[in-house]
Amino acid sequence: MRAAAIDLGTNTCLLLVGESCGRILVDKAKVTRFGQGWDATLECLRSFRQLCDSLLVTTIRCVATSAARDMLDIDIFLKRAFVETGITVDVITGAAEARLGFSGALLPDMDRSQVVSLDIGGGSTELMAYGCEPLSLNVGALRYQHATYKDITDILSAYEEQLAIFQHKPVVAIAGTATMMAALMLDMRQFDAHQINGLQYTYKQLESLLFGLAQLSREELCLRLGDFSDRVDTCMAGGWIMLRMLKLLEPPTVSVSTRGLRYALLAELLGASV
Repeated sequence: MRAAAIDLGTNTCLLLVGESCGRILVDKAKVTRFGQGWDATLECLRSFRQLCDSLLVTTIRCVATSAARDMLDIDIFLKRAFVETGITVDVITGAAEARLGFSGALLPDMDRSQVVSLDIGGGSTELMAYGCEPLSLNVGALRYQHATYKDITDILSAYEEQLAIFQHKPVVAIAGTATMMAALMLDMRQFDAHQINGLQYTYKQLESLLFGLAQLSREELCLRLGDFSDRVDTCMAGGWIMLRMLKLLEPPTVSVSTRGLRYALLAELLGASV
């Protein structure tokens, strides 16, 4: 059996295709900025559907997150998506997003009872830990793409009490911001998940990286980002959110995983680990 999971995020649309034996056939992402318009996202869904059909995928599950939750006319988009691609898009809650992100984030050597998943997306940020209620905040890299570090500090100050339950636990960071920061620390121009998975970095290392990036022009930052250059407009906001979250959480370690929600979805579809 072959199945596909699609994570339709505020900034990025991700596709994961796998087999019931656990083999991954496709794992790709496309920046479409769904939170700012539909056309690029619909085109992406059409291309994902064509790829799935060419791979003889029998089941597709697509979920939409923060941007879809915000849209007053989301029902119109859902109808268009189904008519134009044949894909049913389910809008999930922030709590469901946090749970799926936690379940899909874990790498083989990680103990699910000990870690906090931190998912900084385009429209929201989710946290989840074993035995804790999930937390979803309307703070994201696209939502606040023009924010400074001071802006983010002020915004997150409203959530400090809710974040207390996640403090002082090892963090596994997922999604575009976390992986982009890891790639920058490795001076990686071409994305390589194997090098990023499990990479650890500290608050001080992230702080040094970000304040260095803040000195670059937009053109210089694009060059520095390499394969992540399509995230140039959200890079700094995502980084500031992550930096402030780490300041508030004070984790003993921060590890990066390129996995996430889509891996949990695919595991559910296949009834097997991926």
